[in-house]
Amino acid sequence: MRPISPIRHLLIIVSIVASFLSWNITSAQTGGGNATTSTIPSVAVYDIVISGATYFGDTNFPGSATRYSAYQNFTLQGALVVLPTRDASGVNFDNGRNVRDIGIFVGSPFASPQAGAVWFATNTTVFADVGIGNVNQRLASLDVAYVTVNERSGAIGVRVDDQSIARTSQLNSFNVKSGLTANVYQILGGGMELRFNRRGSQVSGALDFIGSGYLYPGSTRIQATISGQLRG
Repeated sequence: MRPISPIRHLLIIVSIVASFLSWNITSAQTGGGNATTSTIPSVAVYDIVISGATYFGDTNFPGSATRYSAYQNFTLQGALVVLPTRDASGVNFDNGRNVRDIGIFVGSPFASPQAGAVWFATNTTVFADVGIGNVNQRLASLDVAYVTVNERSGAIGVRVDDQSIARTSQLNSFNVKSGLTANVYQILGGGMELRFNRRGSQVSGALDFIGSGYLYPGSTRIQATISGQLRG
């Protein structure tokens, strides 16, 4: 995978907004309400701040018995992307069609490791949409999360599918610590809760992801609050 700089990465996200906003999108709904009154946009990019901590676990692989110890606090800036369903291929591992797909991009875990840097998308196509990875992510269109949407209350819940499904998205990742020797951990569990306010101009919430090494054992965790404003 060719690394992408954090600055270029954010510029790419900005560039996709105009093209998606030109689509004539009719969104489906779950949890009541209707799309015309929803506070959740069909397509949007938010400038966000995440603040939290990273953790190392005491087991070689994450499990119900793993105990986590805080390693480093962080506050970082990034972007949150909201898109209509990206499940173009129908490959969804029986976890349902996502009314919205979500991507969060903070820092660059692979190219510039730092504590709290995190990439996560509910469908691998989202990575291709923002210029990360390659065409295989788009063609595969792998849905790796359960996504619940309540249009009326403006809430989105994301839960990572089980570990075997989560491993199919190798770009879902985070760093526990900073520096060139820092490892990148693949997201295997956890999720996000988001709430959209002021007619979708603001977003707040939290994330809690569990990870493990790609080729090496380890159990890790990242927890953070999320707050942001719609990018104008």
